[in-house]
This record gives sequence, C-alpha cells and structure tokens, in this order.
Amino acid sequence: MARPRSLRRGALALAAALAVAPAARAMTVQLVPVPGEAPSAALLLQGHIVAGDARRLRRALAQGGFAALVLNSPGGSVLEARDMARLIRMLHVPVVVPDHAVCASACFMLFAAGRDRVAEPGAMIGVHSASVSGGNETMDSLGVTTLMAREAAQYGVPAGITGRMVTTAPGQMAWLGRADLESMDVRVVATRAAAGAAVLPGSGSMTTSDWTRGFERGRLAGEDADCLPPSTIGNPADFRLGCASGQRAGSARVAAAPAGKSVAPTGQSDWTRGFEYGRARGGEADCASPESAVTDRRDWSLGCASGRRATGG
Repeated sequence: MARPRSLRRGALALAAALAVAPAARAMTVQLVPVPGEAPSAALLLQGHIVAGDARRLRRALAQGGFAALVLNSPGGSVLEARDMARLIRMLHVPVVVPDHAVCASACFMLFAAGRDRVAEPGAMIGVHSASVSGGNETMDSLGVTTLMAREAAQYGVPAGITGRMVTTAPGQMAWLGRADLESMDVRVVATRAAAGAAVLPGSGSMTTSDWTRGFERGRLAGEDADCLPPSTIGNPADFRLGCASGQRAGSARVAAAPAGKSVAPTGQSDWTRGFEYGRARGGEADCASPESAVTDRRDWSLGCASGRRATGG
C-alpha cells in the first residue's frame, strides 16, 4: 500500500522540529511545527522516560493533528515504555529517529512499536539489558529484560536484535547499524532538514541531561575520555553510559547509503559475527583478536564478550 504523500514528506522534514521545543527536565510530549506539512506538526517525545509519560502520551494522541512521531531519548522506565509502545502501535504515521538524535534502551521499544519506522543517517539507535537504580543487574532486572525482548519480538524485531538486547550488559550499549535496522524493516532516509548542533542527544528539549553531559565528555575526549562522573551529576550510571556512547559516536551512527546505491541487509553485522564467535567458544573465546574480515573491531569485540557471557564464560 502506498504511503500518503504528506506522511512521506513529514518523515523527511522532521529533524528541524527538535530545535524548537521548550526546556523540560523530563520527557517532553508535545506538538512542534513542521513547515510545509499537512498536518503541519509532529509529536515530539524527547528526554528520559519517566512515570506518567504513558498517560501524557495518551492525552496527546487523542488530540491528533500530527504527521509523525519523533523520538530522542536515552531510555528510562521499561514498564512505562512498554505502555507507551502499545499506544504507538495503534498509530499509522511514521515513527522517526532524526539525525543527531538518540533512541536507546527503553526508547527502542517505542521505535520498534512503530508500523512505519524511519531512521535518518546520523541517528543513534541502541539496545541493552535492563537494570535497577545505579545501573546494576539483578534477577528481577533480567526478568524485565526478557519481558522487553518478548514485547519487541511481537512488533517484528528479529531474534538477532532481541538477542543483543538480552546479552548486552546495562553498562554497555549495542548500537544498531544499517543492516540491523533494515532487518526490522526500518527505512534509512536522508533529509535536507538537518537539526545540526541544536539537538542534544537524549536530552529533553534544550535541557542537558546527565546522559548528554557524559556523551559530550566522551565525544570530545574520544577513547581517552575519563568517564568518572563529577560530583554534580545526579545519575552516575547515565553519565557513564553517555560517556561510553560519546566515545563511539562516529561508529554508533546509522550509516547512509553510498551515493546512487542502495544497501541490502547483510543479516550479520560485526557485532553479530563477534557474538557468534564468543557463543561458540565460550570461556575460551579471545575477544581481543577480531577476525580479519571485521570492519569495526570494537563492535566485534563487544559482540564477542556478549556471546561469551551468554554461555556463562
């Protein structure tokens, strides 16, 4: 079935909307203008997912009048995200992660729930296991991770991605590449409405979150970044994960297709190759020595560590 032209144009022009939302410390759920569109607005969800967001989203959806849903969040409450995802599943508009934005952890559930998923080159979309306060993993949080993986599978997320969700520790992030996204029917679309530096990855509107503070630390300092949270940080686990994400900002972003060419899903990213290697060899896997055909050595090593962990090695 052909998509309405307005929805297609909306998916291609939404990144600019991220720059206009007012400041907020928690997730913003509000209409923002998209010039030239009919309806001439997008529903922007930006910042941490906290208690009450599903209720606010339900009210916003009831108002209607938007061409697409835009996401920019490092995650938050998994159960709240589950309830929000179920609301999003009823929509028939594009769900978009724009250039420079992030949709990770619990936010991935919102993106997966979309019937029409769009990612712009430069978006950062990632998964990992659930954790309790402080970023720790417990038997309870492992159960929540299983719930999250099953929910994602119901939305058509393939086992290769739900497996990464389960085996990637809370303090790490498995960033999804173009092949991963296309395996779950995501359209990777370049736009001319780049938001540029106005977007604060993972922050609510123009308010800098702890995740974003860490992200900027890691992005500026690179591999040598000191990810130790300063005393002014309210959520140290968020800062550390943001810092690690910033260190990998270049490789974590969704890749654009080469000029004039389409990119077909390979079905196996470097992370997945590493995962299969680690799972096959268990405790004997050497995750510091990627195979010669690997493009992203760090992604391979992280996948290998997750595969080894999946076997108890």
